[in-house]
Amino acid sequence: MLLLLGGMVVPLAKLPSALASVAEVLPAGALSQATHGALGPGGVPGSAWLVLAAWAMAAPVVAAWRFRWE
Repeated sequence: MLLLLGGMVVPLAKLPSALASVAEVLPAGALSQATHGALGPGGVPGSAWLVLAAWAMAAPVVAAWRFRWE
């Protein structure tokens, strides 16, 4: 599912607009955009870096908050 929504199997531009909007804020989609930008012509979009940074900061905080030794 992450490969499909991440733009690795189907490019984000070919996904329906609602799915593409969701895929752009998932870490797999941002990583796909960063990889395509780094390996292809042009550059890495700044939005991809922002999404990856947000997930890198938010995920450990949520994990620490929700984790319980039970």
